[in-house]
Amino acid sequence: MKSLTYHELKQVAPTLQSHETPTKNYQYAPMFLPTDVSSKKGTGVIKVITRQSFMNDSITRWVLFNSTRAATFILAAVTLLLLPVNLLLAGISALGAGYFYGKYKFYSFFAIQEPRHRWLLEGT
Repeated sequence: MKSLTYHELKQVAPTLQSHETPTKNYQYAPMFLPTDVSSKKGTGVIKVITRQSFMNDSITRWVLFNSTRAATFILAAVTLLLLPVNLLLAGISALGAGYFYGKYKFYSFFAIQEPRHRWLLEGT
């Protein structure tokens, strides 16, 4: 099969027919809103929250998730460095590393796991 040159394509182009889609009276614009499903009394079955409030909470949780992970690694390294020097300070930094690891696991649930299972409502 021979490939066409630019000049040959320019001559063929006006003979091609375009298939236009029929015009619509409306334009569909989907918007997804995260929902908060709660079992508390008086809150209803589903509470629809705005995208901005969802993003504010999610960004805060993401920052706390990453900062507690960094604090865990730093305090664990400090513990290893302090073990030969001072056992009491090594124990205190190990307790701090354990505390921040617990916070890291807590925030990993709310920053990573919980948003994966959120319901999304479609609104137009």
